[in-house]
Amino acid sequence: MTANSHRLSILTSREIEDLYAYPRFTPEDRSLYFALSSPEHQADAEVRSAAPHFILQLGYFKAKRLFFLYTQEQVHVDLQYILQHHFPGRDITTLTMHFRHTRRQQQRILHLYD
Repeated sequence: MTANSHRLSILTSREIEDLYAYPRFTPEDRSLYFALSSPEHQADAEVRSAAPHFILQLGYFKAKRLFFLYTQEQVHVDLQYILQHHFPGRDITTLTMHFRHTRRQQQRILHLYD
């Protein structure tokens, strides 16, 4: 507890960041978290145009069990990886954020993981 604060500080700012910030993956992490099981691949096929963002949300959920708000610029490297491995030939400049699909995608992910 700091001298100016009446609140107990259990976690440092770095620990809070590690817990709640979207994941920052290594290349090995990307191959693990963005790989799709059969049920995940089937769910991915159901979301079609928003599939790259679905896979991104799914990978982040598998890593941290949280959903995140992000901009494409913040997750550019991860989206590029997803496009290269799941949608070869698709350009990142053609991706759009599908906010209206976000809740539905999150519900699919929660259903996949009970």
